[in-house]
Amino acid sequence: MLKLKSIQRGVLSINATPSSTGTLGTATATISSVNRQKAIVEFGGASATLSAKPAALELNSSTTVKAYVYLPSGDWSAYVPYQVIEYY
Repeated sequence: MLKLKSIQRGVLSINATPSSTGTLGTATATISSVNRQKAIVEFGGASATLSAKPAALELNSSTTVKAYVYLPSGDWSAYVPYQVIEYY
């Protein structure tokens, strides 16, 4: 049985400037250091203005979570909740 070491939660906010073709929006969050071999990042669902495409998350480094969302043409924003769970 795995023992839980820590849980870190947050929400990334992604804003895109107007574009005629859409844009890949990204945002990063700094977290307390985790062992990447013993940690996972979970997606908490995303909310966005109108029709932004699904988001993706990655544990970019031991201290960084990064979110990606394709935002269609226009001026859009998206909010991507995450949680990083680290085990012993």
